[in-house]
Amino acid sequence: MKNNLIFYALLFFSKEDVNPNLKVKSLNKKYEILLKNAYNLANSLKKQKLKFVLLTNNLKKISEFKKINFTVKKINFKKKISSNTPFYSAHYKLDVFKYFEKQNHICCLLDIDVIAINKISKHLILAKNNKINLVYDLNNKKDRKYNIKIIKTLKICNNLDDNQPNWYGGEFIFGNNIFFRTINKKIKYIYPRYIRNISKVHHIGDETIVNSALQIIKKEKKIQFKDVSKNKVIARYWSINTKTKQKDLEYFLKNHFLLHLPGDKVFLSKIDINKMDYKKVKSTYKNHFYFFKNRFINKSKFLLNYLK
Repeated sequence: MKNNLIFYALLFFSKEDVNPNLKVKSLNKKYEILLKNAYNLANSLKKQKLKFVLLTNNLKKISEFKKINFTVKKINFKKKISSNTPFYSAHYKLDVFKYFEKQNHICCLLDIDVIAINKISKHLILAKNNKINLVYDLNNKKDRKYNIKIIKTLKICNNLDDNQPNWYGGEFIFGNNIFFRTINKKIKYIYPRYIRNISKVHHIGDETIVNSALQIIKKEKKIQFKDVSKNKVIARYWSINTKTKQKDLEYFLKNHFLLHLPGDKVFLSKIDINKMDYKKVKSTYKNHFYFFKNRFINKSKFLLNYLK
């Protein structure tokens, strides 16, 4: 096993797939938007000479995009799931794991709407050099009702009585081929249970399947993995209102290597990170974020005054 690190993202083409994080008016340009997202992810990593590969099921569609200056590779996809399932294409990340188990380097799978905004984390370099597997826990464990939902979902899928309420995000998973091979073995058991009970889980998507597998791996203690949620490697940030309070945007822009922007795919498709340094990328996103935040506040004030 070499200590080389390659970052990957997935773009799966399907006529039926609908992305819940894209507005209706953007759906007809969905793949153009996502390809531009991939372009910006690739070029944000390229600034540090970090390797990136986009995995896909359709090279022809990608070749229509003029700004391809990164590596694209077609791989085999075998998973079967109803095309009207929410986050349908995300389920094909499970096939990406099958690809990873055959690679002789460290693989890091990112969501396509992730960008690098600072120098690569020392924690990530240390993990690469020492072949440490990493995941990103999104749950701060403070919401008891949410914890119960997670545990219930995990038990439905993996049949364990002692699951912990961790929820590892699908935007970041980092490891060697042994780690991914182990995940794949657990998925073989979990996937049929997930499909049979898909109406009962609190979250539909690859995250539910992978989290169920990781709980089994954690219990077996044969393969180790660590959480990076406190190591400033990656952060998921929503520019829209969220149920739980987020840390201030400035904190993430200053401290984190990677930023995941699931609500800002259209914004990411309108900028060209290849022509910007990290400082410019961050200031451009701040302007975008505060513009929409202020517009939302002004609309709210207008409605309140109107209703008085």
